[in-house]
Amino acid sequence: MLRSRALPPVVAVCGLALLTLSGCTSGKTVTVGGKVVLPPKVKLAETDSITVSFAREDDPNAPGASATASPTALTFEAAVRPGKYKVSVRVQPYAGMKDSQQRERELAQQMASASALSYEVTGDAKQSITIDLVKGTVTKN
Repeated sequence: MLRSRALPPVVAVCGLALLTLSGCTSGKTVTVGGKVVLPPKVKLAETDSITVSFAREDDPNAPGASATASPTALTFEAAVRPGKYKVSVRVQPYAGMKDSQQRERELAQQMASASALSYEVTGDAKQSITIDLVKGTVTKN
């Protein structure tokens, strides 16, 4: 009987140790939300998918984050760990539309200058940013 009472705490401690070693309990996330300013030539359809991606710049092995922006309001919100990130915005036309391949090529050309953006996520619990693809900047509001 002593063995069965001692087993659950040992299993719990071992499980917690495994989670800690694997990185599952390390690093809090903060909410980063904001607005995307697209180049004037970019015309969106209601069915377009807009993805905002955060790729770690300071630690390539650390997980990044992404969010889907509304095609009408151009707003997004993502859970991101503090650190330095490369920020990118991708507009993808809905594949079922008749002109989706042509629109995809046009959007890729119009959005080509939107690839070299960076932003440092701080430990603040909630952050609001503007990703301005016209100016090529990411600013904290």
